[in-house]
Amino acid sequence: MERQSRNRVILTPRNSEISSINFKIKKRKSVFRGPSSLMLVVYGFLSLIFIGAFLLFLPISHSGNFNVSFVDALFTATSAVTVTGLVVLDTGSTWSFFGELIITMLIFIGGLGITTSAAFLIVIMGQKVGFQNLLLIREEIRSQGLSNLGSLVINVVFLTLIIQIIGSIIFFFSFSILIREFDEFSLGQLIWLSVFHSISAFNNAGFETLSILGSESLTIFKYKPLILMIFSTLIIIGGLGYFVLHDLVHHRRIGKIKFRLKLFLETRLILLGYLILILFGFLFIFIGEFSNPNTLGNMDLSNKIFNSFFGSITSRSAGFSTFDYADLTGFSLLITEILMFIGGAPASVAGGIKITTFVVLALAVFSFLRGRKSVTIWRKKIPQETINHSIVVIIILALMILIYIFFITLLNNEIQFDKIVFEVISAFTTTGLSTGITSEVSILSKYLLISAMFIGRLSSLVLIFLLTNSREPNYNLSEEKIRIG
Repeated sequence: MERQSRNRVILTPRNSEISSINFKIKKRKSVFRGPSSLMLVVYGFLSLIFIGAFLLFLPISHSGNFNVSFVDALFTATSAVTVTGLVVLDTGSTWSFFGELIITMLIFIGGLGITTSAAFLIVIMGQKVGFQNLLLIREEIRSQGLSNLGSLVINVVFLTLIIQIIGSIIFFFSFSILIREFDEFSLGQLIWLSVFHSISAFNNAGFETLSILGSESLTIFKYKPLILMIFSTLIIIGGLGYFVLHDLVHHRRIGKIKFRLKLFLETRLILLGYLILILFGFLFIFIGEFSNPNTLGNMDLSNKIFNSFFGSITSRSAGFSTFDYADLTGFSLLITEILMFIGGAPASVAGGIKITTFVVLALAVFSFLRGRKSVTIWRKKIPQETINHSIVVIIILALMILIYIFFITLLNNEIQFDKIVFEVISAFTTTGLSTGITSEVSILSKYLLISAMFIGRLSSLVLIFLLTNSREPNYNLSEEKIRIG
């Protein structure tokens, strides 16, 4: 049987099909680093600051015939967004109701956080928060994970709103009953005064409008311990932050022993540090100013105690005062600078290096002096990485403060050096206390203080991002000891 011939088709590829294909990929020039980039937060804060500055620059924001320069409007907006409280213009007499309303909104959004505020609006409108924004929110509010961040944001916003509303109500009745100077105020003025100071106190902003009564900061309340207690309570709650409050509320029905044991280690360290620093500040301010006639010297013992406690609490980040800090002794100024440098709790409205950083480093030094290789407290070991991060945070903030002190001193030879040091520390730690030189410094120095407040508000967030995204090399090098000390 004859085989049928088979036709074979041989395909020969064209040269164009087998030649290599070259792709040219342009180098990315964007500063964004993908979903984890914190530049979105930085841009958000900058946008809010410049929008606020523009609105404050408008004549509608000014009271009477005040002419506000753009640099002063920018300074005020930055101080409000970063919840600092340093001012170059008196808040009560310079700004109209519209201007004060803008400042209040900047304080509220700045204290809450740009990303958290934006996410809240997205959630309540029924939209989904993107993965990139979830990562940014996690970094901004220092959450441990990504689950239920949407509901967490809502809880944070509503809790802060409730606390500030309650504070406003308490202020309203306290001002109405206890302060005779407010008798001439209309109902609307008294309500606005209460709302403004409640928001400012909770967010540790330090803004006040009491100059309309001839008062500098809270000096009108220095003999009103109840008013000082209300301010102190709001300042402490804001300085503790949402997660400490949540941890405390979550365990409110548990017995005393279990309550202590079940709290997160971070919560216990914050509460311990807060208590120690308040007592430390109170004791040394009380001693330093006891006989100073310009501050506590002319008060009776009870008012000396209340004002010393308030000075210790507000020095950590709030920026309110019941006496002129230009009149403080050198000893008390130094104590205040230490308290400002330490600041409040992580993920709160407070600035500084944060209480946990201070406590961790103190424990590390104590362990080293006792000859221990690991740092432990309450049967918990603190990771070496956390200790290293604490050292980096302290060194970087201290170096930046020194650099700014150098340049501002160079630009303002006529101002005392100790006052410049105090002002720079106050700006970097977003505290807002001042010895009265803020409006006296040069224009270039104002821009430096603006940048200091901005860096101080975002420094911890950026440092955490950089440190947690660092990569170790896949190899080890030989060690060689060097002598130190």
